[in-house]
Amino acid sequence: SLWKFSILLESVAIVPQLYLLKKQGVIDLSMSYYLLTLGSYRTLYIFNWLYRYQTEGYWNSLSFLCGCLQTMIYLHFFIYNYPKLSKKFY
Repeated sequence: SLWKFSILLESVAIVPQLYLLKKQGVIDLSMSYYLLTLGSYRTLYIFNWLYRYQTEGYWNSLSFLCGCLQTMIYLHFFIYNYPKLSKKFY
């Protein structure tokens, strides 16, 4: 269904932007905040799904797995690529 496709697409949609940042080698403060906000948003969603499972018994494995995938993509970028980028904080 289209909903499933949108969940899958959302989990990998940031990859081209992260690739370009890595290739360019420079990141500014606003982009850093933007990526941190997106990564935090998805991480908080995972906690929300776990909470809903505990309190309501609701579980959607596709959403949870794609959310974990997206969080791992952000974590990989911030752990391995972000430290190597030149920062433009002005």
